[in-house]
Amino acid sequence: MSRDNRSLGARAAVSALAGVLTLATPALAQGTADMKKVQPPPVGPAKDFKLPPVQEKSLSNGLRVIFIASKAQPVVSMTVMLKTGASVEPDDRAGLAQMTAGLVDQGTATRSAQQIAEAIDGAGGSLGVSAGWDSSSASTTVLVNRAALAAELLADVIMNPKFADEEIDRARTQTLSGLQVARSSAGSVANEVFDRVTFGKAPYGRPIGGTADTVNAIKRDDIVAFHKAQYVASNATLAIVGAVTAEEAFALAEKHFGAWAKGTAPVVAAGPASVAGKRRVIILDKPDAAQTEIRVGLTGLSRGDADFYRASVANSIFGGAPFSSRVESELRVKRGLTYGARSRLDARRNGGSFLIDTNTKTATTVEAVEVIFSEIDRMRTTDVPAEELKARQGFLAGIFLLGLETPEAVASRLLQAELFGLGADYLETYTSKVNAVSGAQVRAIAERVINPDQMVIVLAGNAKEFEAGVAKFGPVEKIPFEEVDVMSADLRRPKAAVAAVSDTDAKAGEELARKTIAAVGGAAWLGQKTLVAKGKGKISPGPQTLDITSVDSWEILPDRQRTELDLGIVKVKQWSNAEGSWVDQGGGPQDISAQSKEGKFFGVKVLRRFGQGEKLTIRPLADGEVNGVKTKAFAVTDADGHTTEFHVDAVTSMPVKIAYTTSQGTIEVQTSDWREVGGLKMPFMTVQFRNGQKFLEIMLTEAQVNVEVDPALFAKP
Repeated sequence: MSRDNRSLGARAAVSALAGVLTLATPALAQGTADMKKVQPPPVGPAKDFKLPPVQEKSLSNGLRVIFIASKAQPVVSMTVMLKTGASVEPDDRAGLAQMTAGLVDQGTATRSAQQIAEAIDGAGGSLGVSAGWDSSSASTTVLVNRAALAAELLADVIMNPKFADEEIDRARTQTLSGLQVARSSAGSVANEVFDRVTFGKAPYGRPIGGTADTVNAIKRDDIVAFHKAQYVASNATLAIVGAVTAEEAFALAEKHFGAWAKGTAPVVAAGPASVAGKRRVIILDKPDAAQTEIRVGLTGLSRGDADFYRASVANSIFGGAPFSSRVESELRVKRGLTYGARSRLDARRNGGSFLIDTNTKTATTVEAVEVIFSEIDRMRTTDVPAEELKARQGFLAGIFLLGLETPEAVASRLLQAELFGLGADYLETYTSKVNAVSGAQVRAIAERVINPDQMVIVLAGNAKEFEAGVAKFGPVEKIPFEEVDVMSADLRRPKAAVAAVSDTDAKAGEELARKTIAAVGGAAWLGQKTLVAKGKGKISPGPQTLDITSVDSWEILPDRQRTELDLGIVKVKQWSNAEGSWVDQGGGPQDISAQSKEGKFFGVKVLRRFGQGEKLTIRPLADGEVNGVKTKAFAVTDADGHTTEFHVDAVTSMPVKIAYTTSQGTIEVQTSDWREVGGLKMPFMTVQFRNGQKFLEIMLTEAQVNVEVDPALFAKP
């Protein structure tokens, strides 16, 4: 994948719209009219997949090589699977496996990331690396005449990644940006809470991509050490499938992977990875939500469980088949409560879960949960009719066979069988095992796996509209959405402790704060009513930096603000009032109140609150230097532990840096070019950093204070 394709720059600023035009030619229309209606023949049961002969060889370094000839297409696919993934990373470095996987193809000892991308693109192929819970993999598919180059590139990225500091910084920025987006999504947070409650303290219970805290904690040494321990030949299997001979395949493996360090295969801890418990109802209270995200489920089977096939058929009947499953038919088709509902049987190496996933209007939250439990009861108490059973078995078998149409897909399934110990005949016997499941067996496995008394119910939405109604499902635990922390034992972000400050330090800190207030305008600054400003700048939402051709900003203090950025390709508007916050990137307003809510606790506004008489804790910090300016510093903390640091010019007391940390990470704002505007001082140059990376740079060209501003600019859309 090329670096351009990886870029988050333009995508972070705008979502593209695409139109589809369907044309019907007169000839086609006439032909359709002349066709006679015929009854299609009945669909027979899917046949077992006939796997071509599998040949194997182990290299001297312990690498196992699997080869299957496939001449249907003139291509060859090579996949290296490592038998460990995110489940072996430390809790305090969650996200390490995925970050490592994302970096191994971003530069090696002899090739830059751009050279790797150009080489694979020039070969007309693809190269990708990923990490899951139980494994990591790197794969490439190319035309057969470029197989040698593909093998060379694949081996190079696996064995010799450079892990350049600039690439690590880029990966961290992208990851944190993605986490921030996910953290604002009620559905994503509900999924994370469900996993934490279901799997408890086991590795599967933490977010696979990590959190802002754990990702920020990952250093280059952690990545290098993880790669050294996990990316070794004794922990890997190489699958080669395509239009080459066995001799050619094994020769490629020996030439390019023979020198791979054997290492010591990591030990994967066995034992239960899920936690059975009593019924729980967890509400993630999001007052601005118009609908409720619903997650209902419990612990499930591991992939190697003997009852997996029965459970898979049961899941397909209940909610695993799109549009026609029981839970979707009842919730969507019959009652119109949702646009979609599904169930997932997530079977992993050391455990799994069974999850029902849907959403509904706030007012119908209780009804939707009632329907889910009604369908669970029906599944557990009655045998599945033969016709329904046959249809779902055909669906499962058909999907499985469709997933074996390319060499790359066959290689992936072979490696899956290797990882989970499914046996050499897995691909050839899957459909027959699915078709052998009886209706009575489906009922029996539902009774075993889908125990309603152990179900976790996670509801993310406006609690006041349904809290009383859902109490009948079990004890209710309510957590404000913005306070959710899945890494915490009680799922709540702990409040920062307010450190005791001596009277001497308190006086010194307050004196520094008063000098800063006086420097920016004193009473005029404290009494400021409005602000109107214009300018230009740059924004770096990802690896790219985009020019902001114009910035327009309006503010009515203390809580109404609007900013419009013209990026050329799109105009971005963001505004807020006491009720909430919204953004429009060209596709209509979106509510971002949840991720913006913390903003009122931090930044320059807390200094104004102190100056207006609010009791806050202020303590001096060590002297320092910012961009060559000698600084004095102090920290302002409220009763809940929210802290903002102010670093001010030691001579003038003008702020040069303001820093604070939220649930989304660390924010640092550097200010300069202070000018007098209407009797107070304003910075005409502001640079914002997020988690150590420059994000936004604004240069004002004009500003006015205490002028009339239209309140309609801040209205809720």
